[in-house]
Amino acid sequence: MSIIDLIDKQLDAYTKKDIEGLVSFYHEDIKFIKIDDWTVVLNGKAEVIKNHQEKIFSHQDLDVKIISRIVLDDLLIDLENVSGLNTPFSITIYKVRDDKIYEIWCKNGIDAHHISNS
Repeated sequence: MSIIDLIDKQLDAYTKKDIEGLVSFYHEDIKFIKIDDWTVVLNGKAEVIKNHQEKIFSHQDLDVKIISRIVLDDLLIDLENVSGLNTPFSITIYKVRDDKIYEIWCKNGIDAHHISNS
């Protein structure tokens, strides 16, 4: 599966709030890292499941639209418009290893005024 297909299928599971489908695309040692200070905020599938069930999937109208995308080797970088959360724009960097998402680096809450199409 290509890195684009992997991330798209993961995002589809995310917007459908399909936790089992979502984590099936993750490496056992998945790490979510906050770009602001490089803090690991989620470590392992169990933490992802708990976090998403309690904090993410409880939101109505959860959706992700890709504004722009860059693929470089084992990295995929998305600028995303996320609806249903209080962080409408985010930069998400996915690192893939062994056909699974191994790390996700996020910068949430980007102001729309900082986004340019030029």
